[in-house]
Amino acid sequence: MDGLHAGLLGVRRTHRCRGGVGAAAARAGHGPDAREAERACGRRGLAARRRQLPFEARPQRPRTRPVPRARARSSTRTRTHLRARSSTRTHLRPHPHQPPSPAPPDQPHPPHRREPRVTTTSPACTVVVPTYNRAGLLAHTLDSLVRQRLDDAFEVVVADDGSSDDTAEVVASYRDRLDIHYAFQEDEGYRAAKARNLGLSKARGEVTVFVDSGVILQSGALAAHLDAHRVAEGPTAVVGYVFCFNEGNEDGDEILKSLNFADPDASFAEFAAEKRWLDIREDYYERYGEDLDALTAPWLMWWTCNSSVDTALLREVGGYDEAYRQWGAEDVDVSYRLRTAGCRFVLRRDATALHVPHPKDYESNMRSAAVNYRYFAAKYDTPVAHLVVDTHFHEIEDVLRSRGLADGEPTEHFGTVVRPIDQMDAERAAAAGGDR
Repeated sequence: MDGLHAGLLGVRRTHRCRGGVGAAAARAGHGPDAREAERACGRRGLAARRRQLPFEARPQRPRTRPVPRARARSSTRTRTHLRARSSTRTHLRPHPHQPPSPAPPDQPHPPHRREPRVTTTSPACTVVVPTYNRAGLLAHTLDSLVRQRLDDAFEVVVADDGSSDDTAEVVASYRDRLDIHYAFQEDEGYRAAKARNLGLSKARGEVTVFVDSGVILQSGALAAHLDAHRVAEGPTAVVGYVFCFNEGNEDGDEILKSLNFADPDASFAEFAAEKRWLDIREDYYERYGEDLDALTAPWLMWWTCNSSVDTALLREVGGYDEAYRQWGAEDVDVSYRLRTAGCRFVLRRDATALHVPHPKDYESNMRSAAVNYRYFAAKYDTPVAHLVVDTHFHEIEDVLRSRGLADGEPTEHFGTVVRPIDQMDAERAAAAGGDR
C-alpha cells in the first residue's frame, strides 16, 4: 500500500481509537499509556500519532517508489481500489520508471485560436477566384476547394473586383482550412479581366486554375487539372466540364432544388447518370470530337469558369486584356493568344464542376458580348477573329474547314494593336451593364 492510501486508511482507523485514556496518551505521544495504546491499536495508533506531527517532521515516502508486491496483495478489494484510484491520477503521479512530465507553458494558446494554413513550399497550382458581391456563392466555391482530394499543395487567391458585402470576412473564415489569399481592387465598374490579372500576379503555382465564384468543383477536379498538365507535352490549356450552366438561367429554380450542397459529389453522379443539365458545349464535342488539339479553333471552348493553363505561358502572352470592361469575350481573347503562342488544348471531363444558378440578365449579357466581339475582331483583324462577331461558336469550325482557313497565324496586330477604346466606350454606353 503506498503512502497516499495508507494515510487515507489511517484516518479511518484513528477515528475508531479515539476516546479513553489510551487514545489520549496516544495523542500526547509519551508515557506507558502511549506504548500500551500503540500495542492495542497496532499500526493504527502509529498512523494516528504520525498525523499529529507537523508535516515537515513526518517521514515522507517517495511518490515514485514502486508499490511492494507483497503488500499490494493484501486483499482483492484493496488491489481493485488501488487500480481505480491510480488510473484516475496518472496525470498527477508519473509512472516510477518514467521521468515526470514537463510543466505546462505559462501562457498556453487560446483553445479556439485558428491558425492560418500556409503552404511553405511552392504549390502545385494556384486557384484564382474572381468575385464581386457574391459572398454566399463564393462560400460554396471555397467549400468545394476544402473538399478536394489532392496530394499536392495548392493555394487559393480570391480576386475581389470591389465588393461591398462581407466577401472579405468569408475569405478570412477559411484561413484555417485553405492556403487562401485575398486581393482587393476598388470598384470602378466591371473589371473582371483586371481582377483575374490581379490573381495571376499573386500566383506561385506552375499551373493556374480559374474558377468563378458560384462554381462548385467535384472533389477530384483539381487532381484532374494537374494530371492533364503533367501528362501533356508542352504548355497546355485545360478545358474543364461544367454542369448546370444555363445561358438564360431558365432552369435555375429546379437546379437549386436538386442540388445537394452538403454532398455535391452525389449531385454530380446523379446529373451525369440522368444526363441532366450537361455542359452546353456537348453539342460541340459531339460534332467535332473531344480531341480539341486536332481542331482548328479549340480556343473557343476555353471558358474561365473552370479551366487551367501553364502560369508562365499565360504571363508571357500578357494575361487578360483589361480593356474588356463589360461581360463576355475576355476569356476568348486570351485563349486565342495562347493558341497562337503554341499552346495545346485538352478536354478533361473529370475536371468537373457545376454552376450554381444566380440572377443574371441574359439579354444584357448578349449585348455587351457583341460589343466585345467587335473589339476582338478589330484588335486581331484575322479571318477567324471576324467570324467570331456574327457566327455561332459551334459553327466556326465548319466554316474554317470549308474555307481552308487557319486560326493561329499571328498578324501585325497580335498584342500590339491600338485598342479602339473610344469606339468601345460609345458602344458600351448604349449597352446595359452586364453580368459580373
